[in-house]
Amino acid sequence: MRHFWNRIKAELLYSGMDKETYEEILPDIYKHNKRSVTNFSLLVTIIMLFMMIVSSYWASFSAYHNLYIVCFIATATIYVLTRLSKENQGTRIIMLLHALLGVLYMFGIMMGLAKGGDGVAGVFTALIMMLPLLFIDKPIRIALNVFFFVVVYWVKSYRCREFVAFLYDAFNILVFYSIGTISMFYNMRMKCEALQSKIREQQRQKIKEAYESASKANEAKTAFLFNMSHDIRTPMNVILGYTDILRKDCTDVARTKDYLEKIHHSGELLLSIINNVLEMARIDSGKETLEFIPYEVEKMSNEIAVVYSDVAKNKNINFELKVETTTKAIYLDATKIREIFINLLSNAVKYTPEGGSINVYVKELEPKAEGMASYCTTISDTGIGMSPEYQKVIFEEFTRERNSSGNQIQGTGLGLAIVKKLVDLMGGKIEVESQLGKGTTFRVYLDYRKAKVSDIKSEKDFQQENVNFKGKRILLAEDNDLNAEIAMEILGEYGFEVERAKDGVICVNMLTKSASNYYDLILMDVQMPNMDGYKATRAIRSLEEPSKKDIPIIAMTANAFEEDKKNAFAAGMNGHIAKPIDVSKLIEELSNIFH
Repeated sequence: MRHFWNRIKAELLYSGMDKETYEEILPDIYKHNKRSVTNFSLLVTIIMLFMMIVSSYWASFSAYHNLYIVCFIATATIYVLTRLSKENQGTRIIMLLHALLGVLYMFGIMMGLAKGGDGVAGVFTALIMMLPLLFIDKPIRIALNVFFFVVVYWVKSYRCREFVAFLYDAFNILVFYSIGTISMFYNMRMKCEALQSKIREQQRQKIKEAYESASKANEAKTAFLFNMSHDIRTPMNVILGYTDILRKDCTDVARTKDYLEKIHHSGELLLSIINNVLEMARIDSGKETLEFIPYEVEKMSNEIAVVYSDVAKNKNINFELKVETTTKAIYLDATKIREIFINLLSNAVKYTPEGGSINVYVKELEPKAEGMASYCTTISDTGIGMSPEYQKVIFEEFTRERNSSGNQIQGTGLGLAIVKKLVDLMGGKIEVESQLGKGTTFRVYLDYRKAKVSDIKSEKDFQQENVNFKGKRILLAEDNDLNAEIAMEILGEYGFEVERAKDGVICVNMLTKSASNYYDLILMDVQMPNMDGYKATRAIRSLEEPSKKDIPIIAMTANAFEEDKKNAFAAGMNGHIAKPIDVSKLIEELSNIFH
């Protein structure tokens, strides 16, 4: 019995479904019903308009002229209100519509009774039964709504008609209401099942797409791990191998120096691989942003070219740079521009054999808009070239025409993928032409906003020679023992006295308990136990003693992205140095602080 009651309850409330499923398809039911009511009311409005015109000129229909007018007004109003209605609109428009329909319905009944017929009442009963399908969310409410209007009609009939006619009306209404209600429940049930079936199909399709996407992602992850495993192990093998040799015997100074040089080179390669992977992750996540500064065109071109001109010269490769520009200065993101062209030049040098040539041609084109400067930068080489098949996937991640073990050239296969994404980020275009055995040409098209040379800030070249900081005391906040040892050794070579704090809490306490002006500067790691570098900096900036609260603080951290620099400055720091430590940049930053 309980199961039967629950079944009836489910039918009356949710068309036989559970509450969650019914509420999920309710928006689709609304859209379907709105479309049905709108189309039906528009059709009846047009028909009634036509019948109004016909009844005005044709005597056979003139008796129903008022009927057509009332129906036209009712259906036209329904059409307008239905078009204006929205899902979850609230009760105001529903109450307005129902009140209007109730008035029209009662008016129609009175007209029908006065004429001795039930035509108007029948039309309005049909409309009243149909409209709740649009505005009421549960089947039982629809049935009760219809029942209310039927009872009103029945009572009105009792007051205005003879008893026999009333009984006749009562029987007809009972049959009409029963058939209509059952039909309404059946149609709604069928509609719900159809929508539910549609949703199931959509869910199956989504599951299929998700499975295919997960499979592709898994394949990409496998390819990524395969490439990373090989490319990371190669320099690591060099580092560990030569380190092991040196641990056994380091008496030969010349050989030791050679091994250390190779270890350093492999470490730089490993860092480059890590940086490329992180760069791709940042670009794909949408976190990469552009920061424009004014820069001289020729200066930027020379700065990029000089990086590899000496490398090319040592490899007996002819290197030429040509710049044709009338615009002196432009706004650009210097870091990302360097990254684009250094990647392309690196490949040109890497894949061009001895005796070959590399040409860099920077040419200003016709500007696309006022105040803009358009450039095409061409980098061509006489290297090994690429096959047509590989050119189709050249900008995809982890792609190389021949693997490292095959051609003895190291790399992640990420450089050109990064170049393409950065060019796209800047709204530019990159093209490639290549032939096996003849060489490769890249063309990069970028648009820049023009700048004035006077807007460029002059920067003096830093001279690291003869720099001495004897007598300067640094408080080093660093939780890692090895990192602390390296930093203290480097700083000691330049005359610094260094004291170490193993976390942010100790750093703040050491500064607080020290005498005024005891420490000259703090080098602050960011990720530390107990209190990180940001919190420690904020705590220091809140101290009362000016000599302590205003002490220069430089972040020295492996958090090396642009937002990490912004976070450091936002916390109150004065500078940012990324790990692994570049000694020249560290000393330059310290010189800027002290001098």
